[in-house]
Amino acid sequence: MLTERESYWIKRKRNKIKMIDLAKYIGISQAAVSKFENGKIDFKERNLEKYKEFIDSYERKGEKGERF
Repeated sequence: MLTERESYWIKRKRNKIKMIDLAKYIGISQAAVSKFENGKIDFKERNLEKYKEFIDSYERKGEKGERF
């Protein structure tokens, strides 16, 4: 069974979301996103919400053709 972190990593890869774009949206470094995805750090609650929100917006894009 996948963790939530692993599931979102898969979603990011499947939707070809660049780590740098995700980092800019959240307002953190690309290195911080990498460390989070590799389980080396945890995000503050707000950054985690923005991480999920950005990736989920790409999931919805496929259904509705829109994003932020």
